[in-house]
Amino acid sequence: KVAWLVTLIAVLFAATTGGKISAGAVGIAAVCVVALFAMICRPWWWKRAIAAAVFVVGMSGALYITLISGSASPGDLRFGSILDRASTVQGLNPIPGTAGVLLGTAILLIAISLRWAGLIWFINQPATRTSPSVIYGSALAVTGLLAVVFMSSGLNETWFALAASAPLIAISAAGVAEGMRNISHKEMNNRLRLVLAAVTAVVGFIIVSILWRTGPSGGDPWFGTLRWIGPLAAVVVVVLLSALVAKLTIKQLLLKTAVLAISLLALVGVSAQGRFLGIGSDKVGVLPPLSLEYFGSFLPFVNSLDTTTTTQWSNQHVAAADWVKSQAQPDDLLATNFTAGSLVTALTGMRTFASAVIYQAMYGPSSLTDLLLTREREEWAFIDRPSKDTLGPLCKAEVSWIWVDPVRTQTRSWEPFATVVYTNTDATILKLNTSTCM
Repeated sequence: KVAWLVTLIAVLFAATTGGKISAGAVGIAAVCVVALFAMICRPWWWKRAIAAAVFVVGMSGALYITLISGSASPGDLRFGSILDRASTVQGLNPIPGTAGVLLGTAILLIAISLRWAGLIWFINQPATRTSPSVIYGSALAVTGLLAVVFMSSGLNETWFALAASAPLIAISAAGVAEGMRNISHKEMNNRLRLVLAAVTAVVGFIIVSILWRTGPSGGDPWFGTLRWIGPLAAVVVVVLLSALVAKLTIKQLLLKTAVLAISLLALVGVSAQGRFLGIGSDKVGVLPPLSLEYFGSFLPFVNSLDTTTTTQWSNQHVAAADWVKSQAQPDDLLATNFTAGSLVTALTGMRTFASAVIYQAMYGPSSLTDLLLTREREEWAFIDRPSKDTLGPLCKAEVSWIWVDPVRTQTRSWEPFATVVYTNTDATILKLNTSTCM
């Protein structure tokens, strides 16, 4: 039974690593911390912990080497740099300069940690603080937060903390439940708990949302943005409201206030943290005079022909994708001049001759970068200058369909090599005439 359980854990960790390396990294680190504790303190489960760590590291490492390693870009994370900090990108730095970046990072850590507050209850209890789940959760929290402290890449460093949140939220919820059980039903019934939780969450969310929408802006560096107050305001609102209710209903003020605060911080964190990941506002980035010098210069990884970034699709894009999906076979190949991003592949679900060049070049094998850029030039060449010569590479690859973005080309006719079979204001679909490939 134990062997099957350990094997299942290893398989799940391998799948997690394959899905997102940041998720695998924090999980592996936490499992290793549990194993290290087990080796030093020798609790009854120490052998299981070591076996789980060996299997997890082995399976995840093998999958990483097999499927993930070898990408053209090793990643754009900087270690120990104050450039492009997540707090700077999100406008959480309260003052200009290096001190503002450090304070902003600390405030961001508070915003991230709110939803994990239930873990505090277990850490504070002698009976549970050395249990494997609590050690694992603590290691996840530390690992995720350390990534935000020591790494910088705009927002990529926050993925480690986000990955840690999945299991930490479950542990936090259990901690909230255990803390609440210590409040007698006579002193505080379930209905009052629910009302308090709902009111606090709504109040906290409204306050954070209003502060977030002030956005980074010019003007006085102290009052250019109030966004950084959001996480602090959430904590203050929760603690004050918890203390008020505890004083009115509970005899043991400090303990019960702590229980309520821990519980409600976790709830407010779930509702409000999204504001600190850019949801609900297009005001991202710190404008002068708030630490503009702490943004690094952007250098494209490759020189792609398509340099137009598209962040949303239209109803016309969806209609074109629906049409071509209804006509194409599952293994048909599609060419496009919409190559900067992955919009075409995302909407159609079809294989493309070359698309999402920026991402493919960075995360694909370095040996395929030249081929990727060559394919992009070839499909653009035919779309811009249809001829027997430019058609050749598409014929050789057995391309069946071509998605043309009319903004990216002046050409409107591709006869006799390809026929327009569908068109709207945002997309034109061509059917390649294979007879012209001869």
